[in-house]
Amino acid sequence: MAAHVTATVRTCFAALQQIRSVRRSRATLVVSKLDYCNSVLVGVSATLQRRHQSVLNAAARLVFSAGRWEHVTPHLRELHWLKVQERIQFRARVLAYRCLHGQGRIKACSTCSAEQEPPHFRGIHTCKRRNPVLCYQV
Repeated sequence: MAAHVTATVRTCFAALQQIRSVRRSRATLVVSKLDYCNSVLVGVSATLQRRHQSVLNAAARLVFSAGRWEHVTPHLRELHWLKVQERIQFRARVLAYRCLHGQGRIKACSTCSAEQEPPHFRGIHTCKRRNPVLCYQV
């Protein structure tokens, strides 16, 4: 998992360096790359989440031409961007919702249930498999 995060962070920072001249529209491309398959990052260590957050912060600073030591939270709010942990939880919950309601290409597996445990996954449907979010049949 660390190798995946490292590769994603590296490519995102490289893209940010290349698009400094074309600000807002291009920064969203970096954010979409960051969001790609981030539901598999549920339960990942805080260190790896901080690395993803650093990319998101750099993209927000790029859009607003903010300095390195300037607070980035107001910029994230103005862009309506969630923090990385919130993004991961949101995508996981959307995936679980689609799984249970048969929407999209994901079909619910027989071991999914609509329970609300454990509490840190409140709203995410649990599964008897290792990762409750990845409860789908291919």
